[in-house]
Amino acid sequence: MTTLTLALAALRDLTRLGGFGDLADEIHEDFLVHRRRQGLDRFKVVPRLEDRANYESVIDGSARGILSGTGINGCHSFFKRAWKNPVADGGEAMGRRILIAVTARMSLVAITVEGENPYEIFESLNWKGLPLEEADLIRNFLFMQVPTAEQASFHQERWKPYKSRFEAVGRYEKVPPTQFYRNYLMREGRYCASKAAYVEFKRQNLERGLQPIDQVTELQRFATYELWLQRPELCEREYLRGRLGEIQQLDVTTAHPLLLNLLDRHERGHVSREELDACLLDLASFVIRRTICGESTRGYGHWFPEAIPSIGTRPSAEGAGQIR
Repeated sequence: MTTLTLALAALRDLTRLGGFGDLADEIHEDFLVHRRRQGLDRFKVVPRLEDRANYESVIDGSARGILSGTGINGCHSFFKRAWKNPVADGGEAMGRRILIAVTARMSLVAITVEGENPYEIFESLNWKGLPLEEADLIRNFLFMQVPTAEQASFHQERWKPYKSRFEAVGRYEKVPPTQFYRNYLMREGRYCASKAAYVEFKRQNLERGLQPIDQVTELQRFATYELWLQRPELCEREYLRGRLGEIQQLDVTTAHPLLLNLLDRHERGHVSREELDACLLDLASFVIRRTICGESTRGYGHWFPEAIPSIGTRPSAEGAGQIR
């Protein structure tokens, strides 16, 4: 739909330049804007947040000339280049013929999904031509719950600071957010398949009734623990750096859901430093002993989340024996 409105905006601009003001006004008021509304509500189509500034300039008629390239301005310019000569040569009649072709002879397809994964279909239809990550779907889900007028402030004040934490820092590479979401979703002991993070995230969010701001606040908290595990040298708790560094060297990322649970309980005062240290030692011992014995690691992805509800309220006293 965004491409369609950009095409119509290009036709409007060309007919206006050609002196066909009535046709230009018809296109603008019938297909592009709501005359009596203000702000973002005045647009009949609102694109994603990152494109809105350029989109507004195009629809409001303040975009610069004909530009090359991609994105909003590139798309708008493409149609202006394509229709410039036909409108100049054919006048208002040609402009109206193009308008009819774009608005009356274009078919929209409704897809009914039965027995298929709708997110895989959505991925295949993604206009960028790039595979959508589970993290992309989660982001879209949260932003869909934010009123349009508040999305810019939500992005700037909440989402952008959260998202930036996963970027590369020093010698540490970027942390894949999709893997973090899986670990976060399994923090209470429920296994989540690698391609089911979005579905599980949506289920948990709706079940708990978390508003977007509250959800991002919680994600921020658990992202802190994930980054401690990924970048132990940057951990704010000096007494944890060494032990977390040892865990990182074992390369046992499948244990992160369990570790997120323990770190969160520790930060909330439910697990003492001594108890947490004992748990980390037991975990390291468990992994090292299995490695020495040549045991398979295949079951770790299920075992560690399943251990979470088994460790009880006293992890060092009761839960340690569960993973020995």
